[in-house]
Amino acid sequence: MPTCLHRLLAPCLLLATAAIAPLQSHGTPGEAAALGGLDLHFKNPEIDEIIVASGTYETPGDLEVIAETLFSIDRDIVFRAKDPENPPVFVGGGRDNPFRLFDVLPNVTFRIQNIVFQDFFVSSNGAVVSAADSAFVSLLDVQAENNEAAEDGGVVFAVGGALTVERSTFLRNRARQGSVTSASRTLLRFLRNIVEDNISTGGNGAAVHHVSATQSVILRNIFRGNQHNFNFANHIYGGGQTGAFKDLGTIGLTIDGNVFITPPGFVREVVVRHAGGTVQISNNVFKNVPPDGSAIDVESGRTVEGGVVLRGNLFDVEGLVPARKDLCRDVFGVGLIVSEGYNIAEDASCALDGPGDLPNTDPQLQQETEDGIVALRPNSPAIDSGLADAIANVLSPCSYKDIRGLGRPQDGNGDGRFECDSGPYEVQGGPDIGSAQSAAYFDPARSGEGVFVEILGGGLAFVAVFTYSADGQTPAWFVGLGQVVGNSVVVDEVLQTSGGVFGAGFAAASVVRTDVGGLSLVFPNCESTASPGVLSFDSEPDSGLDDLLVSATRLSTILDCSGPVATRSGRSGSFYDPNRDGEGIFVQWLSNGQAIVIWYTYDPQGNQFWTISADVLIDGSRLTANMLYPAATTGFGSSFDPAEIDLQPWGSVTLEYTSCDNLQFGFNSTVPGFGNGSYSYTRLTGLAGAVCDL
Repeated sequence: MPTCLHRLLAPCLLLATAAIAPLQSHGTPGEAAALGGLDLHFKNPEIDEIIVASGTYETPGDLEVIAETLFSIDRDIVFRAKDPENPPVFVGGGRDNPFRLFDVLPNVTFRIQNIVFQDFFVSSNGAVVSAADSAFVSLLDVQAENNEAAEDGGVVFAVGGALTVERSTFLRNRARQGSVTSASRTLLRFLRNIVEDNISTGGNGAAVHHVSATQSVILRNIFRGNQHNFNFANHIYGGGQTGAFKDLGTIGLTIDGNVFITPPGFVREVVVRHAGGTVQISNNVFKNVPPDGSAIDVESGRTVEGGVVLRGNLFDVEGLVPARKDLCRDVFGVGLIVSEGYNIAEDASCALDGPGDLPNTDPQLQQETEDGIVALRPNSPAIDSGLADAIANVLSPCSYKDIRGLGRPQDGNGDGRFECDSGPYEVQGGPDIGSAQSAAYFDPARSGEGVFVEILGGGLAFVAVFTYSADGQTPAWFVGLGQVVGNSVVVDEVLQTSGGVFGAGFAAASVVRTDVGGLSLVFPNCESTASPGVLSFDSEPDSGLDDLLVSATRLSTILDCSGPVATRSGRSGSFYDPNRDGEGIFVQWLSNGQAIVIWYTYDPQGNQFWTISADVLIDGSRLTANMLYPAATTGFGSSFDPAEIDLQPWGSVTLEYTSCDNLQFGFNSTVPGFGNGSYSYTRLTGLAGAVCDL
C-alpha cells in the first residue's frame, strides 16, 4: 500500500528545486547555496521552488542591501522549508541594520511556507514582504516574531492583487497601522492564524489593517492582546478612508468564526473598527471586552452605503460594572448595525432584534485555554441557538468546522436537530467515532448522490463525494484526505480533477487537482440510520459550487458497530493503477455478504464520470458487478433534483483479487465510446479495523 495518498490527491510531479544549505558561499544557479546565493536562484528561469534547509540565517556581513530590500521577486516562486517540522529561521538586522527581505513585483505569484521570520525592521512599509500592485502573495504555516515597519504592515504590506495568510502565528510585531498585515485594494484571505501581542503605534488595526477591497475573508483566527497605542486593543480595522480623494468601502468583508480576547489590564478596546462599506460579522466571540471599550465601532457617516451585519456572535464583558461603554457603537446613529439573528450580548447596544437574538444575556463562556479556545459552559444559551432545521435550507449557516477543528453543526442538546451554536465553538453532540464509521452515506431526499467514507487509522479518513457538476451537464466526483475529530470527519481540501479522458488516451500528467472547498461529516452515533448524521460543505468562492448542508444516512455497513468483524472486510478499500493516477475504484465488502463497487473515471470527452454497481455476484476471490451510470444528470447543491436523474445500465466490471492488496480489474461496457479493457490495480487505502481473508 502506498505510504501516502498523493496518487489521488496531488500530482506526482516535482518542481525544479534548489536546496539552500547553511553555508557561506554564494554558489551558482541550481546548486546548493547559502543565503547570499538566493538572489541568483530567483533569476534562474529553471528554478521555481526554493527549498531551505533547517538552520538560522542571519544577515551576512558582506551582503549588499539596496533600497531596504534584500531580494526582488520578479517571477513566480515557492519559498519553503525542506523540513516543515524544523523550519529555518531568518533573522533580520533590527533597527541597527534595517532591511526588508522580499519585494514582490507586479503580476508575480509568491508563496512562503514553513519559514520563521524574526527581527526585521524597515523605515517604510512591510518589514518582511512588500507586494506591488497585482501581485499574489501567500504565507502558509509561517511564524513571524518581533518584526517592525515604521509605517504600515509590520510583516506584510500589499497594494492590489491578493494576499492569503493561513495557519500562521504572529507574535509581538509592530507597525503604525496593521502590525501583521496592511492591505489596500487587495483580496485578503486571513485564515486560521494565531495573532497575539502585536501593536499598532499610530493608526488603526493592531493586527489587521484592511481598506478598499472586495470579497475578503477573516476566518477562524485567534486574536489575543493586540494593542493600538497603550492599553487600547484594536484587532481589525476594515473600511475605506473618509477623504475627498479616497473611495469609501470595503465591500463584502467577512469576519467569521474568530476568537477575540482582551487580557486583563486593557482599559479601552475597539475590537473591530469599521469605516465604510459592508462587513458581515458572524459566529465570533468577543471575550472580556473592558468597561471603557466596544466590540464593534462603526464610525461611518451618513453618506456611506453598507454597514455591519451581525449573525451568531457572542459578546462578553469584563467583570460586572453598572455603567460602561456600549458593546456596539454606531457613532453617528444612522442605523448601520443590522442583526440577522442568533447573537447573544451582555447589553442592548447591538441592535439585536433578529430571530433568536438574546440581548442583555450572559453567554456563559468558560475561561479561555492556553491556546485561546473559548468553550461554552454546559448551561450556555449559545448551545444549539443558531439556525434551526438548517438542513432544510441546504446552505451551510456556520461553516463546516469550529475554531478547534470539530465538524459543525452538531446536535449539542440531543433533540435530534443539527443547529449551529452561536460563536466559533461547537459543543460535540455524540461519542467519538471509530472504524465502523467506514460506509456509504446519502440523503434520502437527494437520492442519486452520496459519499463514501473510509476510516484509515492514525486519525485519518478518506472521503469521496459522488454527485453532479455545477451546470448539471455531467456527473462529478470529489475526493479528500481528512482528519477524524471527535464525532466528525473533517476535510480541509476537497479536490476535483480535470484533464483526464477515458481509455487509452488517459495521461496521468495531464490530470489537474483543484481545491473546491472543505467539508465535514458529523455523526450523532455509530449507526447513523434512525438518527442520521449531517454533511456540511463550504465551497471555494471561485469553484462555481454552492455551499451545502444535507443529511448523511448510512447506506452500507462494512464493520458492525458491535459484534465480530466480517472476515472479508479487509478486501474493502480503494484501488488504482499507478500508471493511471487520477482514476480508480472503491470497493465495500459488506457485513451481510454483499458488496458495492464504484468506479470514478472520465468519459471519452474528458468530463468526470462515475458508475456504480446495481447487483454483484461473488465467487471466491472474484467479484462481478453489473453497473449503472447517470444517463441523465442534475445540478449540484441547490440545483439538485432527484427526478432529473436517470440511472441506466452501463455494462459490467470484474475484480479478481490476487492478494489482499492487488487485483485485476476488467470492464465491458454497452455504452458507445467506452468499450472494454483491463488494468492491474493495487491498493491505495485500507480500512482500520478490517481483516482480510486472502
